[in-house]
Amino acid sequence: MKQHRYRFSQRTTWPTEQNSIWTATADLRKLGELYLDCTVSNPTQCGWPAPSIDLRLPTHYQPEPLGSIEARQAISAYIHAHGGEVPPHTIWLASGTSELYAQLMAMTADADDVWLVPRPGYPLFDYIADISGIKLQSYPLLYDGNWRIDFAGLRQTLHSQPRVRAIVTVSPHNPTGHVLSATECDAIIELCLEFGIAWVVDEVFLDYPLQSGVILPSSARCQQALTFTVSGLSKVAALPQAKVAWSAVSGPYCAVREALRRAEWIGDTFLTLPAAIQHQVPMLLDQAPLRQREIHERCRINQRTATELLHGTAVTPLNVTAGWSLPLRLPATHTDEEWALKLLNESRILVQPGSWFEMEGTHVVMSLLTPPESFEAGIRAIALGVD
Repeated sequence: MKQHRYRFSQRTTWPTEQNSIWTATADLRKLGELYLDCTVSNPTQCGWPAPSIDLRLPTHYQPEPLGSIEARQAISAYIHAHGGEVPPHTIWLASGTSELYAQLMAMTADADDVWLVPRPGYPLFDYIADISGIKLQSYPLLYDGNWRIDFAGLRQTLHSQPRVRAIVTVSPHNPTGHVLSATECDAIIELCLEFGIAWVVDEVFLDYPLQSGVILPSSARCQQALTFTVSGLSKVAALPQAKVAWSAVSGPYCAVREALRRAEWIGDTFLTLPAAIQHQVPMLLDQAPLRQREIHERCRINQRTATELLHGTAVTPLNVTAGWSLPLRLPATHTDEEWALKLLNESRILVQPGSWFEMEGTHVVMSLLTPPESFEAGIRAIALGVD
């Protein structure tokens, strides 16, 4: 019998081989060798188990394409606490921010249109863009003691790419911790108006400034340009398994109305978010501040530990103002992947190479959610191993 070779799409032809660090950690596990994992950013694996909640299904099912009004009212109040101004009817829910990004790509871009994303950045965007059939073009974040957007590079990219349909900002950014300044927000709005494109703002780490007593403002208040502000319970409530995310749309009335019309069609097509978890959104948002305060405290302790223990060594922690990650600059005597392998094999410390986030130079990235005793041990081992 003739064997047919089945065809698959080119856009999902992703690499199948594992990277060298994954292979090395797998080998250590097979040998029963212990190592200190300083990369875990899942709160439920770092001391914050999920609260006990009742997920009984409602007796009657009434599908709501944009999500339940009670959940959207609670999210609107949460955004208002950060200075945002979006009514509940301009918010829609989805099962995770990745799904929201796919919806927004479908809503704003046709095949081979372009979204601009920051570099360094999180590699997840690449896969979502491949699935959605659009292209990504990066614009640089620059570091000179603080992180900032390279607006000259961004404007140059806009002039050279006539098919750009959206600018993405991540604020606070992962893994750099960069928070958009008011000046940067105004400059982005000006570019969106000049080139007729949308602004997509990822604010999942908005509740985690590393300076005590600071409340970071939401971008869900922009009325000049069409703006989609994305967040979710994965970070806001430190509950990645809750799978509730939202996009709040603001901007000119006609553009907002059209975006919501399209979001309702997309939502009605898939209806991915279970009614039971939507019902719990107000309660989970009410409980979130306690978990946030505990995470704040751990991240600040770990950042302070890194600053104190690495002072005067060959390892330099970069200045981060928010989020759960800490990049460290290492000497350029090895590549960052070589350093990560060396630290794993010789010091039994697992860190992520900065090149995985498209960071320029020689950096590794640690999770600030690591338990403080383990984090301190990891910092000491890195300093000793590098020296």
